[in-house]
Amino acid sequence: MSSDSKKRKRRLGVDAQWCIENQATLSLKSFVEHFGYLDRQYSNARYKTIITKYLSSSDNLLVEYNGWNNSEECKLFWIMKQRKKNSLDAETGVTEYFGNVINQEAQLLNQPSTPPPNNNNNVFTRKSRQLNQPSTPLPNIEDAVQTEEDKNVYNLFNIYKKKAIQMASNDLFKIETNLHELLSHTNILLLSPDQYSETLLEVFSEETLNSLHSRLTNTFNNRFIEIDNNEELRVLNEVSKAIDAVEKNKIDRSEAELILLTLARGKEYHLAKAIKAINNLLQKLPTNSIKHINSLSETELFTTYIDPILVSIISDPERNTLLRWSNKKSEENDLRPDATITKLRQMKYQHNLGHGEVKVDDSCNHVLALDLLRIGLLTKDSLDFNKLENCLGFQVNGFNIVFYIMSLDFKKIYTLTEITRFKVPNSIHGLSAFLSQKNFHALVYICQIFWSNCIIASNEEVLIERFSPTVENLYRLIDASRSKYRECSLSFEA
Repeated sequence: MSSDSKKRKRRLGVDAQWCIENQATLSLKSFVEHFGYLDRQYSNARYKTIITKYLSSSDNLLVEYNGWNNSEECKLFWIMKQRKKNSLDAETGVTEYFGNVINQEAQLLNQPSTPPPNNNNNVFTRKSRQLNQPSTPLPNIEDAVQTEEDKNVYNLFNIYKKKAIQMASNDLFKIETNLHELLSHTNILLLSPDQYSETLLEVFSEETLNSLHSRLTNTFNNRFIEIDNNEELRVLNEVSKAIDAVEKNKIDRSEAELILLTLARGKEYHLAKAIKAINNLLQKLPTNSIKHINSLSETELFTTYIDPILVSIISDPERNTLLRWSNKKSEENDLRPDATITKLRQMKYQHNLGHGEVKVDDSCNHVLALDLLRIGLLTKDSLDFNKLENCLGFQVNGFNIVFYIMSLDFKKIYTLTEITRFKVPNSIHGLSAFLSQKNFHALVYICQIFWSNCIIASNEEVLIERFSPTVENLYRLIDASRSKYRECSLSFEA
């Protein structure tokens, strides 16, 4: 027989050869430890193949394998392996991140930063902006015209961002504790009164942050005419009477609806929208609070409790603006917001004016902080992509809603400013308690803020000059571990 027709003897793999040599003491654990495997599925499949194919004592080894796989020791073993894998992946990501930072900063020494293109469609894509850079350039104070207060903000933010970058080079961010620092990597300053991280307060004083927050909210407020306080109180009183009558079974919901819609006719636009929001709740809410309310799914939460109030104040088909619970990728980036506020043009969706995230009431701070990070990135990209004056973001945590406005009032510094928050009622009986002057004014205020501020920018050139690209790989800087005992400066409740 010729040598060509002879079957070559297949060489055993190194791991198979090792198992044969050590079958007297062989176990899945020793096999994984020796070869440093981290993937559970691959390790189990490879080990089982070797012992069944090459070892005479395979029956005994399989019995031991199956027994250990169902043990608590096995579960703990693979938890530790997964943590090690996550840590190595994160370290690799951080190394790449800072390698790219150094390369980018070297390039910036030779090239000026390029603003987004100003095309005929009034939009620009993330790809066209080359947003694969891991860091954004720091603001250049000398390039912008500003007041002394502005200069102070630029100086402090530069110091703060450098500090945040140094923190990321030392360890992964605990997002519950360091969300402010993480957002600063893409030039976003989160402004929520009395909810600032310790690192942020080390650089900015609380007085400075509160002053900046007040300055921005005043800018938003100057875009609309405030409603007379006495008129607002009078309307609130009429609304409360109708709800109270329903609660006491003096009239039914249909009669109350007629009263409320009649009351809304002829009223100032934003005030009428607030009345309709209350009417929507009246028609959708159960009479009494549902038992085991925490068992609600996200879909039940936003369709029964959240949508009725939001669809009235930040959505209006007559103004070609819709609140969509689409859970689809946005045009501006690869994230999937739970809710999107979209402008229509003829029969097509045109551009987004805001985004929202929804979580049920038992969500942990880690998950909620990730949602707020998503809101920050989504609203920033919508503002950039569509050249908006401002962009609305809202976060739902159970029955709590917090509203934010993303703006670009400084060169290369975006601000995510909290504007108000409230707790949505979960029954008709709760609706009566909800109708305080503060909550009713919040409905009117959100309506005014959104319709007067979340619009196409009147001066696109200013936005192009102030523009800063979005960091693509921020998630690599986040520690995946969670702990309910971890410090969290933010509050997600009303």
